[in-house]
Amino acid sequence: MNDEQRLREIEENRRNIPPLDNLPSGEIDWEEISGFILGDMGEYGLCWHFLNDESKTAKLSENSLAVLKMLRHDMYDFFYYHNVELERFDQRDAMERYIRKKYGALSEKALERLISDYHVKDR
Repeated sequence: MNDEQRLREIEENRRNIPPLDNLPSGEIDWEEISGFILGDMGEYGLCWHFLNDESKTAKLSENSLAVLKMLRHDMYDFFYYHNVELERFDQRDAMERYIRKKYGALSEKALERLISDYHVKDR
């Protein structure tokens, strides 16, 4: 892919960044979500496949599970595969700004865990 094509692709991706205002309606238990990220999703790396395992997610409210699935989508289905910046560092920075803005009600420890896990997987 040449530079011109890459720039066009980046611009297209920027236009398609997932919306910030599409969280589920109703009450969102950010503490429950933070606790699940920090405790239940795996000790050494976030196990996103747990979101598809009813035995792992049974204690979560419907909205909490929906937010976690949306979070996974935003981080990995979008930012991991769709560049919105030319350089890798800038891409990671854009993802972090987006996650902190949309999911900023999560605990700081949960946000740091999410971002750290993304950086490890993005090597």
